[in-house]
Amino acid sequence: NGGILREDDLAQIPVPIEREPLAGRFGRDQLFTMPLPAAGRTLVELLNIHRSLPRELRDIDTPDGAVCLAKAIQQALIDRNDRPIDPNLYPQVTDKQMLDRRYAREVARRIAPIRTSGETTHLSVMDADGNAVALTQSIENVYGSCAASPQLGFLYNNYMSAFNYTDPSHPYYLRPNAVPWASVAPTIVFRHERPWLAIGSPGSERIPPAILQVLLRLRESSPLAAVDAPRIHCSLQGVVSAEASRIPTDVLDALEAAGFELNRREPYSFYMGCVQMVMADGDRLVGVADPRRDGAAAGPASAPAKLAPAE
Repeated sequence: NGGILREDDLAQIPVPIEREPLAGRFGRDQLFTMPLPAAGRTLVELLNIHRSLPRELRDIDTPDGAVCLAKAIQQALIDRNDRPIDPNLYPQVTDKQMLDRRYAREVARRIAPIRTSGETTHLSVMDADGNAVALTQSIENVYGSCAASPQLGFLYNNYMSAFNYTDPSHPYYLRPNAVPWASVAPTIVFRHERPWLAIGSPGSERIPPAILQVLLRLRESSPLAAVDAPRIHCSLQGVVSAEASRIPTDVLDALEAAGFELNRREPYSFYMGCVQMVMADGDRLVGVADPRRDGAAAGPASAPAKLAPAE
């Protein structure tokens, strides 16, 4: 169509690589998420840190719990930023530290307070045969490259902006056949060895924290309430974005007292991701679309026996 890409350019694209999913634990359930170069390891590290916190600090809706959540998100993003690994160049390398529960316990001890008194789309699907799919597709920035195919009607991505351009030794430096790192973390949780939950989100580096907060709230809340609940995010620089008007004042005060710069966002902020999930709940399939962006939940109302039972 007059563009710069030719057929021989497309012929050089390697065959898609099938990778083993990254395994983790969510309470008593087993979780599988996206391996490198995606951000599943960030989500697993966050879950490991959270489960290593004292029980009284695990409620993310309390002041101390919110401070611990922000510190955990910041540390996990620092770890990810400090440990870029290209699995195509070094398939034998795994990030043992980010996945190590002993390291998570160290982080949990460090972040526990001392007491003196982009544009991305996610699809979650379950079917009648017990199959589950969590699929995240990204064109990087909102509207990607801001150019669309007039014949095919889709937007071209600008994912080359995710490469490193300054350090030739960097695993994600732009080179032939290079793969950029990604923030996606599509995840499937198994209960009793059967799919129980498919979940994911757009939102760049906010993706793992958004999924984490929904997973944690699912322990006490309905799927809709867990997705609807207010969220926070902590940047590498220690700036906490918060849907402030929906968060108790004492929680916000505690974050500021802990040294975080507070960025107050709107009640249902586009910035905070858009979690899309489907869950097998007894004889029902429950789908939830995040109200923060466009999305919808649809499908049959009953779950087949092959799916995970409710607990």
